[in-house]
Formats: sequence, C-alpha cells, structure tokens
Amino acid sequence: MDRKEISARFHALVAPSLPNEWEFEEIVDRLAAVSDDFCDHMLHHVPAVWPISQSLCFRYLRKARELDRVLPPEYMEEWVRQLLFNYERGGLRDAEDFMGDVEANFLFRYNSESRVALTDLSATMTHYIRGVSGRMLGITEGAQVWTDTETIYVPPELNIFPDLEDNKRFYKFILTYQAVLTQQRVFERIVDGNTPASVSDMLDRLHGAHGADLPLRVFLFIEAAGYIRQALPGLWERTSMLIKSQFEPQAATAVNRLVNRWWDRIEADPNAGASVSTGISLDGFTRFQAACEGLENVSLSRPQKLLFGSFNLEKAGTVITLRREDERRRFVNMLARILPQQTIAGDPAEAPDSDESPGAAAAADSVGVISEALEQVVKDRERRVLQIDNAQVVVPDELVELSRRIMDDLGALPVGYVQAASGLACGGRPKNGVAGASDDTANAGAQNEYVYDEWDCRRNGYRRDWCTVIDEELAVVRSDFIARTLQKHNGLRKRLRMQFEMMRNTHRTVRRQRDGDDIDLDAVIDAMGDARAGVTVADRLFVRLQRDKRDIATIFLIDMSNSTTGWIGTFIKEALVLLCEAMEKIGDRYGIYGFSGMKRSRCKLYHIKTLDEVYDESVKERISAIGPKDYTRMAPAIRHLTSILEQVDSKTRLLITLSDGKPEDYDGYNGEYAIEDTRKALREAQGRGVKPFCVTIDKQSHAYLDHMFGVGNYIFINKIEHLPEKMAQIYRVLTR
Repeated sequence: MDRKEISARFHALVAPSLPNEWEFEEIVDRLAAVSDDFCDHMLHHVPAVWPISQSLCFRYLRKARELDRVLPPEYMEEWVRQLLFNYERGGLRDAEDFMGDVEANFLFRYNSESRVALTDLSATMTHYIRGVSGRMLGITEGAQVWTDTETIYVPPELNIFPDLEDNKRFYKFILTYQAVLTQQRVFERIVDGNTPASVSDMLDRLHGAHGADLPLRVFLFIEAAGYIRQALPGLWERTSMLIKSQFEPQAATAVNRLVNRWWDRIEADPNAGASVSTGISLDGFTRFQAACEGLENVSLSRPQKLLFGSFNLEKAGTVITLRREDERRRFVNMLARILPQQTIAGDPAEAPDSDESPGAAAAADSVGVISEALEQVVKDRERRVLQIDNAQVVVPDELVELSRRIMDDLGALPVGYVQAASGLACGGRPKNGVAGASDDTANAGAQNEYVYDEWDCRRNGYRRDWCTVIDEELAVVRSDFIARTLQKHNGLRKRLRMQFEMMRNTHRTVRRQRDGDDIDLDAVIDAMGDARAGVTVADRLFVRLQRDKRDIATIFLIDMSNSTTGWIGTFIKEALVLLCEAMEKIGDRYGIYGFSGMKRSRCKLYHIKTLDEVYDESVKERISAIGPKDYTRMAPAIRHLTSILEQVDSKTRLLITLSDGKPEDYDGYNGEYAIEDTRKALREAQGRGVKPFCVTIDKQSHAYLDHMFGVGNYIFINKIEHLPEKMAQIYRVLTR
C-alpha cells in the first residue's frame, strides 16, 4: 500500500479531525513498510482507538513494524481491546507498558495449553465463594486481585504453572482468600475503626507512601491462610504446595522470610495461627509489624501480587455504607408492615417537647421490647413469633434473615432501626427524629454512587468502570396531579384495574386427583378399561383447579430526559399513575425509578419507589415531581436496576422502560455507539434472568427499537386510550 493511499484512508477514518501532519508523516513511513494485509488490519482499528486518545492512536500506529513481526492478524482485535483497557485503567504509561512486550503481555496466553480463563470457572466459582463467604458475592475481571465486599476482582486468565489443573487450583485459592476476608468482616472492621492503633497509623500513610500497606496485606494473608488450613482442609491439601512454592527460601526477600517463618511454625504446631474458632484477628499486627522492617520496598513476583491482593478501602467503604443503608431501609419497611399500629404510645404530633415525658418513655420501652424479642427470634431458629402488646406477630423468614445479617455486621440490631419502623407503623415520626413515615422528605437528595462498564461496539469490548450511576431520591412535590389524572381517566383506570385483577392468581388444571372440582373423563375411561381387563382400578378420577400464588417483581424505568418536555412527559406520568393503580390491584411487587443525566460521570437514577415501599402519599408526591431534566443515557440505569432485580428472590423479574426515543448524551454518546451499548445492557439483563420490555411513547414507531429491544419486546403507544388493552395483554404474556 503506497503512502498516498495510506494517507487518504487515515484521513477518511479520523474525519473531521485534522491530525498534525509532521507527526503523521513518520506513521505513514512505518505503515508503508509492512505488508498490505497487515497495514489494512492496523488501519481497521483506528476508529476504535482515535476517539479514545489521539496520542494513543499515534503510538499504536508507530508499532506497526514490530506488531507485523510478532502478532498474528487474527489476534489483532483482542490485542487492541486490551490496549484500550490498559489505557483507560492507567493512562498512556500503562498502555505503553502493554505495547512494550507483545509476547510477555499478550501472546503468552495463546501459546500455552495450561492457560485457564475466568470465564471457564466463573459459574461454579460464584456458587463456591458465596458458600464460603455467606454473601451474594460476584466475580468479575480486574487488573488486580481485590474485593469491595460485594464483588471479587481477579485477572481474566492465569498461566503461572505449566499444568492446567495447577492454574485452576491457584485461581480457586485466590478467590477463596478474598471470600474469607469478606466472611470475616475484615474490611468492615477497618472501615469502622475497630482495629489496633498500628493498623490505623499504617492506613493513614497509604496516600503518601507506595507499598505502605504491604505489611498489612502480608499479615492478613498469613492469618487467612491459617484459617483456610482449618476451615477448608481439602482445598489446603491441594493448594498448599503451590502456594509455598511462590516463597522459596533461596530468594531471601523480607516477604519470603516472613511467610516461611509462619510456614515452619504451623508445620511444627498444627494448632498455631488463626483457626475456625478464633477467626482472623488484627490484634497481632502490632507485633508482626516489628518484624517487617524494609518490607515496604520489596518487589513482589506476579504470583505473590495475586496472592496478597490489593486494597481499595475507599471503594470498599462506599459499598459497605451503601449496603448498610439499603439493609436499614429494607428492615424498617419490612418490620413496619408487621408491627401493630399502637406500638408507639400516643400521637407523635401531640407529644410534649420533653424527651422525659411519659409518652417518650413508653415509646422507648416498647422499642426495647421489640428489639430484644426480634433478636431472640433470630437466635432461636425454631421461633418465628413476636409477642407485642398482647398480640402475636409472625416474623417473615426474609426479615429474620435480614436481621441476622445486620446483627452479624453490627453486633446487634440498632435501636434506631426499630424506632424508625415503629414510627412508620404509626404513620408518624418519633420524637427523637428517627425517620418514620416522613423519612422520604428527610432523605431527599441523598446520593449513592455505583460504577459500571460501557460497551464499545467499535472495539467489540467493554470500557471498564466507565459510567457512574448516581442513585438519589426524587424530592417530593405537593400537587394534585394524581387526583386530576385519576379523575380525567377514571374510565381507563377502571378498565385497567379490572383487566389486571383478572390476572391476580394463575390457574392450572391438575389431573388424576383423589378429590377435586370435577370428574377427570380421561381417568374414568382408563379406569373402566382396567376394570374390564381385571386390573386394579386407580382411585385418582378427579381434576382440581390449582391456584398458584404470583411470584413477580417488576421495576418501571421512567425516561426523565429533556426530550420528554411537553405532551410526552405528561403522557408518561399519566400512564405511570394508571399502571400503579393496576399494580396495586394485582398485588405484584413493583418499584419505580427515573433516569437522566449528563456525561458518563453523572448518570442520574431517581428513586421514586423501591420494591419494598408502600404506594403511599410520599410515592405519589414523587411521581408528581417527575419532569424533564438532561439526556438519555439509558444503559447505565438498565445495568444498575438489573443488579437490583438480580438480588430479588422472585420467579419472574421484569424491567419495563417507559421512554420516548433513542439513547444519547452530551459527550458524544449517540448513534450506533449508544444504541449498541443499550442493546448490550438489555442482553446482559436477559442473561441474568431479567425480562426487559419497553413502552415507547411517541407519534410514530422507530426502526432502531427492533434492533435494540428485539422483536416483540416493546410496544408503541401514541394515545393513552390504548394503554389498558395493550399493557394488560403484554403484562399477561410477560408474567405467564
């Protein structure tokens, strides 16, 4: 390929950008020196690299001659994908390091039959680590080994040992180690400050010194290894020699000396070190640190880095805080549903100002009784009844399990949680200010942040940790919108409620029963034949109509982008009000979230109603507050709500989007790129057991909806009069 053709193709690929000619001249020379086929492969990936970084694209093209010598063309796409992953993780320096040695950093994994990929193990390992940790942990790819207490991040593949089975065992051990850290609540103790002063001092130095946390990582590894040795002896027997081989005494580093000293001790005394009964303790770190002189400057081998893992206490702290807040909210809502309404004495609105009043004392006594009784229910696995105010209250299994997790985490049920539930049960706010029914107003504007990948169709791969979802509660607005809508569409409301009420219970006919609602003619005919043949006649001659309880969870995702200004926004809100009326009639669990935002760092998700919230005045006021905001980056909201639905124990999980148009955002997120990312998010939801569906509100249908949602996975509505018939029909099909 000559220079003129290369130049013309490159300029066409990066248009309308205008690259620096002096920089481009050198690249043309390098591309002209490789074969035409390989030059074509190099240029083919320019559209994927150039929008990410022009500097990176120039560095990539300068590697043409070296890549032509060592990289087979069929591996080029994956190599570019990993190049971009390294750039987005660590900038140009990490990307250049990756390009520096193609053989060691990339090709080694394709040249060995002993390589094991995470995708080959993740399904079985996910169930395994959940059993070890007692939590719903997930596994995903990461450049380093670490955990935020909800997800374990590990490399996408391992090829450390020449034997495939050894690599699998090594993978299993590093996953087990991270799962044990979460099971032993190590990060919660660190975040809460329940650690020796030496640990706190070290963590204070983390921002100022590279490797300052290595003594703590080594200490935790030794403690956890001792725990695994006793708790999982089978795993330890299969992996201990592999682990020990990474700390050969001949390489006399400070790390190797410390680990081998511990190994000699447990071989001499099998009862030494952490055990199942004692668990992982941080109390011994002060003494351990005295033996760690010079450890901070030690260079670790790659297997040692994988074994010790790394810390990201900031992210772990965020996840722990969000999980605790979610557990608090769910606990308050669930407990409030079962408490008698007289739990708090008197009317909170009429209570005296003094906390020493008889009403306040009675409320405090009542809360204390409930707390103690509920803790006793959790400890007594056979008991499921609370005795409150001469009334017996059955505690659901879900509340017992949630209470157990809270007690394991915090040591006891916080009194504030029970006070909030008592206040919510009474429809008021306790005097001490703990949130009751008006908690929504108090917490309006509270934000939680989550990070998600984004699919880049140009590279055929993900942009890791690319979008930040900000989950905040929509502030309430006092309005008569709900009342006006119900009055305006009273006929539609009645039709929709009637059609949904018909789906309240699913029915199926069970044949050949000993008793039932009608005669089973097939069974009777068979019995008559048996009687004439002299065979024993069966007594199962009836059919029974079996009524099955519905087990469905639905989340409505509402488009709150600027494009919903005017009639579309009003249509969406009115449709949502009617759907809520229908959902209340059918009795299915449902939640409501709105989405909008601007740029990948501000993907806003507005909490309007969670799955466990009651459809009360606060929820109605939030629905009234729905209005147009910014842009339509839909995929991050879909990914976040998919993760919420994945945790719900329901047979059928639905994600229904009410939107008016295609996804787009301010930062160039539009066209094919945005549609393919949204399509990928929807496919991910389907793969995780969630059924996505779209109700499109517009004057006309759009061709891209078939591609994005799939044929049959959306409906087009341009008149609200069509809503009852179409929505009832679709909901019946989705929940069948």
